[in-house]
Amino acid sequence: MNYTTNKEKLGKLGEELVASILGGSLSENKYDMVKDMTALGKNIEVKTQNRHPNGSFTVNAQHQTNLKKCLSVDRLIFVEYDATSDIKIFECTDRENYNMVSTRPTSYEPQGRVMVCWPISKMTHLRTVNNPVLAQQMRELSGSKLYNANSNY
Repeated sequence: MNYTTNKEKLGKLGEELVASILGGSLSENKYDMVKDMTALGKNIEVKTQNRHPNGSFTVNAQHQTNLKKCLSVDRLIFVEYDATSDIKIFECTDRENYNMVSTRPTSYEPQGRVMVCWPISKMTHLRTVNNPVLAQQMRELSGSKLYNANSNY
């Protein structure tokens, strides 16, 4: 499969990491509407991101297909990168417990964004992987204003 955008490449890194840990089989369709992978007979969706300042992981509420996937898979897993060499993996076990936030308007998104937020404090920490090379790759692909001076956000 051809992953062309930085966002797609970042997501693929997280999916590959989780697949290697869980012994999962990645979906052969990058636009799979059900899951990113299957492991131990369960459909799994993986999101790779850094945490929102409010202590949650988020999904854009306007991306209805993506949100539906997060709410309907057997397991929802978040891969977190930050300024360290540690990559943390969390499972969202209570997907009905979320809140909504709106981001500030920007020239790129004049209306801001409505985000679905799952609190990390209510997730299960599955593993921390210390991998300086992978963590750096994730930061370089990031669209986050924390790591990318060219970010639109």
